[in-house]
Amino acid sequence: MSSELDSVDSIPPWNFKWVVKGELAIMGYPKSKENIKYLVENGIVHLVSLSPEKQPPFEYFPFNFRWTPIDVLEYEPPSMDQIHAFINTCKVALFNKEGLAVHCRLGRGRSGTMAACYLVGIYNQKPDRAVTTIRMLQPGAIETYSQEKMVRTYYDVVRSREEEQLMEEVEAFIGRLPRPKWDFKFRPRRIIDELDF
Repeated sequence: MSSELDSVDSIPPWNFKWVVKGELAIMGYPKSKENIKYLVENGIVHLVSLSPEKQPPFEYFPFNFRWTPIDVLEYEPPSMDQIHAFINTCKVALFNKEGLAVHCRLGRGRSGTMAACYLVGIYNQKPDRAVTTIRMLQPGAIETYSQEKMVRTYYDVVRSREEEQLMEEVEAFIGRLPRPKWDFKFRPRRIIDELDF
């Protein structure tokens, strides 16, 4: 931990909640060094910022702390490219066994939408269940219909990719099957002779 953080108390950012303990947390933007200390003490190594209007205090980030900005306008859903960027960032953090937190201004709309997409993309939850899970965890989360609809759209994209991947695997498997050996010595003349017309 940086020496600046050693001398301050640890205070959670507004609306800090674990979606999956040790993997993904959602929250409002961390605005103080006390908030950054709380994140570090709770295993957060990577911070994804969705709010261009509210940025974290970079000067207090420890040396090994990573930050990824994905700017999404307030009350708007993220684009599909932004969701893919977020999920790929999460996959890297999972692979490295690092805690990741995502924040917007209050930790509800944009963060909630991305967290629901995380449950869909990483844990294969259906979109309605993912949205309900996040709303139970963070009341008021996923604030607009367009944000909720984007979770469903992301589910459809994930599902179609899974179907495409399955078809590719089936085709590859069929391609590896041994070919049957056909007897091409078949003589139609012989059959006609045996029928005795």
